[in-house]
Amino acid sequence: MICMAPRKTSIRSSWVHAFRPETLGNLYRDQCRAAGLPHCTLQGIRRGQATAIAHAGGPSSRS
Repeated sequence: MICMAPRKTSIRSSWVHAFRPETLGNLYRDQCRAAGLPHCTLQGIRRGQATAIAHAGGPSSRS
């Protein structure tokens, strides 16, 4: 579940604590490696989505 508050976003797990950004990235990396996708990262997904949005004519920056 993603919890959004003014200027703060956290992701809650079934362990009932908030993930720090680096923890979530590490968990994602570990799962991708286990699935045989060692090149996948959260940063790579974010970069890819930003590129796709830009190529589709989306805004060039956050407002």
